[in-house]
Amino acid sequence: HESYQNAAYFGAYHTVADHWEKRGEKGYMFIFGDEKNHPFKLDEVKKLIGTSIEEELTNTLTNKDIYNKLKERYHVFFVFPVNSNYGKNSVYGNHYYGDIKNHWKQLLGAECVIDLEDENAAGEFVAAQIGLIEDRTDEETIAKDIIDLHGAGSKSTAMVKSVLNSISKTYRGDGAVTKLSDSGLTTSLTPPS
Repeated sequence: HESYQNAAYFGAYHTVADHWEKRGEKGYMFIFGDEKNHPFKLDEVKKLIGTSIEEELTNTLTNKDIYNKLKERYHVFFVFPVNSNYGKNSVYGNHYYGDIKNHWKQLLGAECVIDLEDENAAGEFVAAQIGLIEDRTDEETIAKDIIDLHGAGSKSTAMVKSVLNSISKTYRGDGAVTKLSDSGLTTSLTPPS
């Protein structure tokens, strides 16, 4: 377990950002890790970042409550590098990997828990995921942009493959569905009923 819940709490209760305040649009939060959350402890947060907001809360606040609050203003993803200590490619992965992923799926939803094939492509992955959600890119453009940035060659080709294999294939946010299929990006702006 690690203290991701404290970062999530800070994002949910202590951030002011123009994406939300000025435009009423969700921002993005990508949490990279390979473990579960510790249980939330109000006293711990008071020691770390105590403000008057904590006085309104109680020790009954759960991690699920915190992440639900965070998701009101952010598209939240847990990114699980497959080569990390508890990733699926590690010695420990077989034992812990599925349990850790299920923990995060319960907090964020399955479409928001993503395996990252190549931790060296974290920046490209985040840019691609945001671009897809914002309907500003597609598979072909992602590949072209990565090759333009890093040059042609086997390393860039491997990075393109990693990024395209890592991005969330389906994500539902703000009532829109972004789906990446073999035929490319399709977007439906119809809110779910």
